[in-house]
Order: sequence, then structure tokens, then C-alpha cells
Amino acid sequence: MFKNRILYCLFILVIQNSFGQAPALQFETISVEKGLSQNSVYDITQDNFGFMWFATQDGLNRYDGKKMETFYAKSEKCRQLNSSFITSLSFDNEEKKLWIGTVEGICIYDITIDSFYNITAMIPQAKEFNLGTRSIRKIYPGANHTFWIITQTDGLLKVDLKSKTVKSYLSGTDTKSSLTTITNYLGKLIVANFTSLFYFNEQSDDFIKIPMPNNFSFNTIKSIYSYNKSLWIATEYSGCYYINSLFESNRSLFKYPTPINGIGCFINDDKNNLWIGTRGAGLILANSSLSTVAASINNNMFSNGLVSNYILSLYKDKQGIVWVGSSGGGIAKYDFYKQQFSTLSHSEKNNSTLPENMIFAVADISDKDKYYGSLTNGLIHFNTETNKFITYKTSANNAVNDNSIYSLANDSKGNLWTAGYNGLYKFSLKEGSFTACSNNTNLYTKHLTAVYKLKGKDSLLVSGDYGTIFFNLKTNKWQPIIETTQLQKEDGIIARSFYEDEKEKNIIWFATLGDGLIKYNYTVNSFERIIEVYKRTRSLRYILPEGDKLWLAGDDGIFIFNKENGSVEKEINLAQQNVGSNVCYALQKDNNNNIWASTNKGLYKINLSNLSIKNYNADNGLPFLEFNTAAATTNNRTGIISFAGVGGIISFNPQNIIENNFSPPPIITACRQSNIC
Repeated sequence: MFKNRILYCLFILVIQNSFGQAPALQFETISVEKGLSQNSVYDITQDNFGFMWFATQDGLNRYDGKKMETFYAKSEKCRQLNSSFITSLSFDNEEKKLWIGTVEGICIYDITIDSFYNITAMIPQAKEFNLGTRSIRKIYPGANHTFWIITQTDGLLKVDLKSKTVKSYLSGTDTKSSLTTITNYLGKLIVANFTSLFYFNEQSDDFIKIPMPNNFSFNTIKSIYSYNKSLWIATEYSGCYYINSLFESNRSLFKYPTPINGIGCFINDDKNNLWIGTRGAGLILANSSLSTVAASINNNMFSNGLVSNYILSLYKDKQGIVWVGSSGGGIAKYDFYKQQFSTLSHSEKNNSTLPENMIFAVADISDKDKYYGSLTNGLIHFNTETNKFITYKTSANNAVNDNSIYSLANDSKGNLWTAGYNGLYKFSLKEGSFTACSNNTNLYTKHLTAVYKLKGKDSLLVSGDYGTIFFNLKTNKWQPIIETTQLQKEDGIIARSFYEDEKEKNIIWFATLGDGLIKYNYTVNSFERIIEVYKRTRSLRYILPEGDKLWLAGDDGIFIFNKENGSVEKEINLAQQNVGSNVCYALQKDNNNNIWASTNKGLYKINLSNLSIKNYNADNGLPFLEFNTAAATTNNRTGIISFAGVGGIISFNPQNIIENNFSPPPIITACRQSNIC
């Protein structure tokens, strides 16, 4: 006797709220606009060459990552393909053949000779069971060169490739038209019809019904899946279930809460998260502890979200990419390697996003409070706990330059100092208000590009279009630099950023526009132009200390300057890496002995040990590639690096970056002579 019991998972949080708080997933959409023959994708598989295959209502599609090729029934190449309505796909890795199920039978594609043929040509006995013409629901690969075929109206068929025979199972009146899906669970074959589960007994060569606790009956099973030693069941009308100890007398049935009762399919990714495809509420991701870790639903607010919430198929390829087939929305491609950089950006469809994308300055006041200097929206405060943005403008005018902020400095006394086109402002973090500090009669206090709080001093160093000047925090007055050299008087030194030397007291290094690297001693008010740097570049944007060296980022690449002997030890030419552009905007060091650089061609990682360089761009998931001067920061506690640019703010933890080393085998798909196929 079975010890019958049914258990239901209890959740403290309201289900709808728990799904609403889960982070959204980001996808690349592949639809008819990108060559897909039709936007309802019923099945997905991958062949040994790495091609992706998509089954749609109107055509079989092969995708190489860039180009889509479509095969239609009874076309010149596919005369043996009886129907373009493809229902199921399965690739035979040993024989290198693609099994194609349609509403009018099974067709085989031999990838080695690029040819289609009806199953009856390979298995003559298949003709007795009308496998070449009958409607197919599911094709599933079995052990020992067998394939299991779920038909629409005639039960289950086993095709044995060795003996070239076909055998019928579950063909009784209560099962022959109701079988829906099949899977392997702990080494045993499990088949489902609308209400029940059956396992294959090899000794008796038959399927045996599995009794459910309390004689429970499912309401239209759509899919079954083996995950973490549990069998998961997707139903069309009664939600999602999983069973532990399926073959034991004390088996237990659990219901997993979902925001909708229509569940269609499952897959688990390389992180062992379970993906649950729903029939109307998008996707749900659960971890091995069965906590919801992410969700995705199309709400028309995000351009990189799901196009359709009705999920028909899920597939994980050899790279770990998850492919989502939907009804009417084509394919959503989730590439983990493109999700490692998180982005704050503006969306016209969503008022709760970043107010604008052009960000010039970033400041981490705490793990919770982030501040950004923008082009038109002044100072933007982002609360990471509430995910809300608040804008603070320095001027009521809406002209572009009136509220531009190019640089930020925290005085650690509850104030954030902003430098912008209209001058210097003190922003009270507690009051959320600005105090103007510029002098309308002093051009040095206008059109500012950089501000820096001197360590241990009650002064700010401020620079702009007319040169560099001090602002005294005690007296709230501007103090000109009375220099012993003529450099500032002659040229008006315009600093883009500053670095206060930690070893050599009273020394400030300037990254300048027009004068290269400047060494400033503020005790004697002397400026020194570093000639070895000046010979190589006159336009610098950022300074990063690294031991006794300074890493200099500018318009002519990256330079490693030795402070001890005054030499430029190394020039890193980014133009050789990115075909032309050599501009570098900012630099940050991670905890893995790498320097990260922001450019016009994405981000670069430079290994300090061997100076090897790796570029991260759109192929790695960066939503934009152009960054802004000195717009970078690193959270010393978490190690998270943030760079800002023309598309918002990109943040990432370098320790979590995993490289994609997958390399598909080369294959010739076409050849041309004199541009003729």
C-alpha cells in the first residue's frame, strides 16, 4: 500500500509581489524581422556543428548566429518534407541526422549530405504505422539507437534504428489520443497523458501507470522534466507541480506557486536554475532551493525584454545560452555572458528609469545612495534599496547647459560639490538643496569641468574653461593660485581630473586639456609640465596611481609614467585594438590585478602582469560603447566598478566576469566564384 500524501509549498510573501520584485531578464529577440519564417516557435534543438534549428508553424529554420535559412515543405530542396508546420525536433548526434516532426509525418535531414528524406526511406516498417504522414506531437531520443514518437491520435511508437522496426505502446482508447510528453527521470522513461504519468518497465516491455497520492489527477499535462531528482509537471490549467521519490511508496507531490495556472515547459541552465515557461505570464527562474531568483514578463516597458508572455519551448545550447520559443513573439535569446554587465539607462516607455542617459560624473556616497551628474537633469540620486531616482536641478531654466554637471566631490561632511557649466554648487545631502558658490564677475568660477576636495584641507581645487582656482570651504570664498611659474598665466591650465599624491606631500597631479600631465606643488604654488608626457600627448583625461607609477588616460591612448625617474615606461595604443580610436576616458583597478579602461569602443581589461588586453563590447552585452571623461568609480567594499557614458551607467564585479571560451567548429555553408554562388 502507498502512503498517500500531498503537500503544498507555503510562501510567506504574497506570490504576485514576490514575482514583481524578482530582477528582470534581458534578451535578444529573433523574429521575422531578422529572418525567422514565422513567430510561433514550437521546438528548438542544436546540431553537432552548432547550428540552431527552430520549428515554426510555417517552416523549419536553421540559424548560424547571424543568418537564418528557412526550409519549406515540398520546395526544391525539401520535397520529402510533407508539411511546413513543424511540431518537434530531435538531433541524433551519433548518426548526424535531424528528426523533424510535422503535422503530416516525420522527415529526416541528413546533415552530412545536406539532404531530406521521409522516415519510411530509412525505416520501411514506419509505413505500416503511417509515420510518414500522421501528425506528430513529440520526438524523443531513447537508449540503444531508439527514438520514441508521440503521435496525435495513435499513442506512442518506438523506432529501433538497429533492427529497423517500429512498435506501438499505450494505444488503448484511454491513452492513444491523450499522450502529450515524454522524458527520462533517474534512468527510467516517463510518459504523460493529460491526467496521469506512466513509467516504462523494461522487463515487461510495457508502460505502467504511476499512482498519485490521494488519487490526484492532473489537469492537462503539457510537459514533464527531471530536475534535482524531482519530476516536474507543467499543466495547462492547474499550475506547476513536482514529485519527490516518484518510484517510492512514500512519494510526495508538491505544488510550486506561479502567477498563472498555464505552464508549458522547463529547462535548467548552467547555474542549475530551473526555467519555467508559462502560457501567459512569461518566464520564472527558480534556484535549487526553489526560491524565485528572476522573472521576465512583457510589459512593453523594456526594449530587451520578452516580446511574448506565451512560452512554447525552452532549450539550452552547448554554450549555455537559453533559447526561448514563444507564441507570436519569435525567439528570445538569453546569453549569460552578455548579462554580466548591469546597466542603468533611460527608457521612454518607463518613467521609473534613469531620467536621462548622458551621465558625466558618478559618486558612491554609500552602498545605498548613488549620485550622478547629468547633461540636462542636474544631479540624479539613485536609491538602490527602493530602485527610485530623484533629480535635483541647479537652475529652473531648461536650457541644456543650465543644469549640466560634469564633476562631483564629496567633502565627507554631508555635502556633495558639483562642477558644471553654471559654476560650483554645494548640495546638502540631508536637505536635498543647492547653494550657488560661483562669482559672476570671476570667469574662473564658471564653465567648470572638474572639482576635487583636498585631503586634510578645507579647500576645493576647481578647474574649467578659464583655468584652475581654489575654493575655501571655511570662508566660502574663491582664492586664485598665486604661482611662482608662468604656466597657468600663459595657458590657463584646464584640468579634466586631479590626483593627490599619497606619498609626496602637497603634490597634485593634473590631467589637462592641452598641457598633458602637470605636477602642482600647492605649498609653493609651482606648476611643472612633465615634458616626457607632453612629447607624446597634450590631452589627458584621467590619472590612476599604481605603485610608483601613474597610469594616464587620454586622447592618444594610455601611458605608464614613472614618478621616480620621470620617464614614460610604456605606451598602450588602443587604436591597434579597435581600428582607429585611441581615446581613453577613465581607468579603474580591480582586485584581480587588472586595469579597466573606458573608451569609445567599449571597455578594455589590461592585465598588469603581462599587459595583455581584452576588449568588451556589444558582443559581451554592453548596451553602449562610448563613455565620458573621468566618469568612473569603484566601491572599495564590494569591488563593483561603475563607468558612465552616453547610454547611462554600466556596473560590474570583475571577479564575477566569466569568459566565454566556446569555439564552434568551422564549417563551409556556401562558396562563391566571382561573387556568383
